[in-house]
Amino acid sequence: MKHLLLAVVTMIILFTGCSGGGDTPATSSTAMPGTEVTTSNGSYWRITPAQLASLSRSAFFLVCVDDPITMIISATTTDLFIKNDEIAQNLDKFPTDKDRQIVVYCIVGEKSRPASEALVAAGYNKVMHLEGGTLLWQQQGYPVANYTGTP
Repeated sequence: MKHLLLAVVTMIILFTGCSGGGDTPATSSTAMPGTEVTTSNGSYWRITPAQLASLSRSAFFLVCVDDPITMIISATTTDLFIKNDEIAQNLDKFPTDKDRQIVVYCIVGEKSRPASEALVAAGYNKVMHLEGGTLLWQQQGYPVANYTGTP
């Protein structure tokens, strides 16, 4: 019964909350994957699990902004675990190259969208937000791990 309830809640969240509100999709004129989203400070890209899986792991910096962190894409490949509201005060933990690709994720995509916006506001030019988060990643057959550490 718990699994059925979790599945129903997950589906509701994925279909009602993960696309984010107020973002304006724009036509991408760069080589970035996904759908460009224009904000008042610049743009970031919404990417699907398949688009993330197609990227070379060495091509991007992977950030988990979940709090609490329960499930992650991979403990060995996530570069930074940070609370969503602590990004602006911890920019020194991010790449110094503002053109470095950064992928931000959380469990369902709700926290990674504003985190992506914060990174764009800080001057990063190639920020990607994993649409649907770790749950959609897992539902589409990609591996996850339970997280047992602290950010």
